Amino acid sequence: MEMTRTLPEPLAPALLLAALLACGSTKMTSTGEEYPAKPANCEFKVFTTVPEGHWEEIAVIDVRSGANHTDIADFKKEIQPKACEAGGDAVIALANGDGVWIKATVLKAQGAPPAVPATAPPAAAQPRTAASTPASAGCQFDTQCKGERICEQGRCVMPPVQPPTTAPEAAATPTTPAAPAASATPPAPAK
Repeated sequence: MEMTRTLPEPLAPALLLAALLACGSTKMTSTGEEYPAKPANCEFKVFTTVPEGHWEEIAVIDVRSGANHTDIADFKKEIQPKACEAGGDAVIALANGDGVWIKATVLKAQGAPPAVPATAPPAAAQPRTAASTPASAGCQFDTQCKGERICEQGRCVMPPVQPPTTAPEAAATPTTPAAPAASATPPAPAK
């Protein structure tokens, strides 16, 4: 007689969730207008700084895999299906403080690409540095800001605080501290 062992019902979903989280995931969040998806193996450009030209942010991709992508080519392979699903033409790859590529802003080209003079070397040969980028440029996308900050008019700022949708009645009624109880003995005169 063959015996099979089954997991208790409440434990099975928890183990499945733990297994899925251990594998990691790549999550895409739409942030702009939706465009038709491209084939999953579509070509797109990868930038590490804000590109020149007219671009629209359409999505953000967060990579939460167990693999630490320190090579941008590996990172591009990881995000390719999501970037193509969003209909993106390019991404801005963002690394954490350890040099691991963790996030990408998906961009859609808008209008005609900027004209490149015939004498200019290819854009890949001209890396953009802090010195070559105007200080007034600031941010262009929320993903360029740290933490919960968002990009508004070229500056990273904290988002406005949203009032709670439902407040308890006690919170709506202001309370004042109780006055000190009156003492039966008057205070001693100052000497």
